[in-house]
Amino acid sequence: MHKELRRYLFIGEFDSLLLGLFSKRGEVIWVSSLEEALNQTGNFTMIMIEHNTFSPKISNELGVHYPQTPLIVSNGADHGEPPASVRYVAFDKILSEEISREERLARTELRVEELRAVHASAKKMLILLHDHPDPDSIASALALRTLLKRNKQTAINWPLG
Repeated sequence: MHKELRRYLFIGEFDSLLLGLFSKRGEVIWVSSLEEALNQTGNFTMIMIEHNTFSPKISNELGVHYPQTPLIVSNGADHGEPPASVRYVAFDKILSEEISREERLARTELRVEELRAVHASAKKMLILLHDHPDPDSIASALALRTLLKRNKQTAINWPLG
């Protein structure tokens, strides 16, 4: 079984201990500015931004350049509603295995936003269920409606029949 190469991009001032911990998980690239970050090639598993370096401008530019990569702001104070690609994570979680959970949550949020963007222009949508839907299929249809931020009028759940 071929293991996927994990690459991490760190932007800002980080302790060498943290960089060493992540180097055990995969390749680590450490830069000090947005310009250096945008000059990197390839895909990254995660981009870690030091809280003093973070700004909405940096978030937007990194989101355009690396659309499928979650952004983690270390030890940052939550600034209201962050973009879908940004998660604020306390430093102690970054040092522990909880960072893997945060990384998965950030990836999930990116996929949900992508799904919403695909369906954003539709005024109405039909979520179609088969004859005699079981509880799992009903729950899945309702979950999809919730993920897409639809209501009963704009996303109709309708069994075949």
